[in-house]
Amino acid sequence: MSSDLKLIVFDWDGTLVDSLPYIIETVFAVISERNLDKRSAQEITGQIGRGIENVFSGLYPVLSSFEISELVITYRS
Repeated sequence: MSSDLKLIVFDWDGTLVDSLPYIIETVFAVISERNLDKRSAQEITGQIGRGIENVFSGLYPVLSSFEISELVITYRS
């Protein structure tokens, strides 16, 4: 069987797996590790879908881009 397909893309998040609880849990862990003011699951959920950098900058708008980058590094680890 011959095919011209070279790429198949899956919409993983929210389609194949409900990752929302894991994302929220990980953001909570970053907040705790970095001793930031607590945020609610609802506040975090309201930021999800914008990219992790924007999640943190939306939750903590007073932080510098360097500080946001550090949060992202912690989140990804």
